[in-house]
Amino acid sequence: MPVVWSEDCLRHEPGGEVWLGVRDEGTEVPARALVLREALAAAGAPVVPAVRHGDEIVRAVHDPDLVDHLARVWPDWEAAGLPAEYRRDRVVPYVFPTAGMLAGLPERSPPAVHGRAGLFCYDTMTLVGPGSWAAIRGAARARASTATGRWRREPGTMTGLPP
Repeated sequence: MPVVWSEDCLRHEPGGEVWLGVRDEGTEVPARALVLREALAAAGAPVVPAVRHGDEIVRAVHDPDLVDHLARVWPDWEAAGLPAEYRRDRVVPYVFPTAGMLAGLPERSPPAVHGRAGLFCYDTMTLVGPGSWAAIRGAARARASTATGRWRREPGTMTGLPP
């Protein structure tokens, strides 16, 4: 069984994790993905590139609002001046405007990006940065390539999963 790989996965540089209110070195870093890929390759798994897929395949299995949020949260964070003016170099939620927190109040999307950051998460361990959306899309392409049985073995050729 091959390892379907997208180099874009390496673009997620979370810059740490926030645990118990303190930013620590993160564990979900590009080096971890490389260790896993190399271990699988060393065990004999061929590494093949993911095939490009449109976002419709992601929207078919994930809430479209989540997909839109992940696509926009970093650009909106940056546009709000949070990295430049406040030295907040990663998206970190501090409030989680979920149904449970709202206790019956109507759910709505907060107008400020720092209020929206917690809409689709439940902790502060996975920070979002400038390359996160590209990495998310790369991981989705790899998963979609695996799920559909499509990946490239050689430039210009397509093959499916073995029977």
